[in-house]
Amino acid sequence: SMLKTGCAQSDATCALVSALEPTLPIHPNFTSAHGRTPCVATRSSSALPACIPAVHIISGWHMFAHEALLWLPQLGGVELRSSQCFDDWADDEGAKRWVSSFATGKPVGAETLLIAKCDKLLGWYPAFAGRYTSAWSKAYGPCKEREVAKGGDYYRNRMWQVCRPLALAAHDKAVGIGGTGREATPPLVMRALYGTRVKIISALRSPVDRLETAFWVHRHYPSKYGKSAAGLHAYTQEQTSAFTKCEARYSTRRCAFLFELLDEANSDVFFHCDQIIRGLYAPFIEDWLAAFGRQGVLVLRVEDLLDRPLEARQ
Repeated sequence: SMLKTGCAQSDATCALVSALEPTLPIHPNFTSAHGRTPCVATRSSSALPACIPAVHIISGWHMFAHEALLWLPQLGGVELRSSQCFDDWADDEGAKRWVSSFATGKPVGAETLLIAKCDKLLGWYPAFAGRYTSAWSKAYGPCKEREVAKGGDYYRNRMWQVCRPLALAAHDKAVGIGGTGREATPPLVMRALYGTRVKIISALRSPVDRLETAFWVHRHYPSKYGKSAAGLHAYTQEQTSAFTKCEARYSTRRCAFLFELLDEANSDVFFHCDQIIRGLYAPFIEDWLAAFGRQGVLVLRVEDLLDRPLEARQ
């Protein structure tokens, strides 16, 4: 087992994280024998320490971040380690499994910088929320089972009247509603594990260009709105209008994080404004900055990395 110190008594956000992720090592003891990569100490003197990535590269779909950062793992002393995305485990035991997975294989040298890459870690909207909506799922499943057993039309009469509001309330209680830096979002979960022993690199593309690429890459958008510039315009107009209506009722942050879970109107929007949200970087980056500060988060433009690679790498 891993040596851990737990949350400070005054850290309410850490307490939310600890309850949400009961097996996550909270502010564990890191071994002093490793330099560039943080290694979680274990109680066994014979076991390898779990040397977890010191850098997380986060981006999104249709960003071309992978192509823009191909040079990074080629630097001396850098090792890109393939692993499950952070905060994307399936159950309450997943956090412990994620950390322990790095205790296998070859030892990590003191001068090695271990890097992990996960596109979906940039944002956490419902379709790709990872553990962020785990409390919602735990509440919704049993409620649906109970209500369906009563007979009648569950989807018409009780899904939005009973179970969806109940699940959202459970989510808010578990994650918190304190706003940026005061909720158990993935960046704050990561901070509870690492403290300041991690750096975040995010390569972002122009959201307009990213949205246009997404429209043409996914067949379901042109099939519904038309395989033309007019179809792209109709799609963009409908989706931005739907998201703007959500913002007016809730907030940009809440709509970005929970769009189709908030109400029935949002749930009925074609693909739930997913491509709009994928290009809405600010609410998510704000939480990364709240967790690790400007010294711990580096945001790069994909266009700079591709068009002026030598200059951008400096």
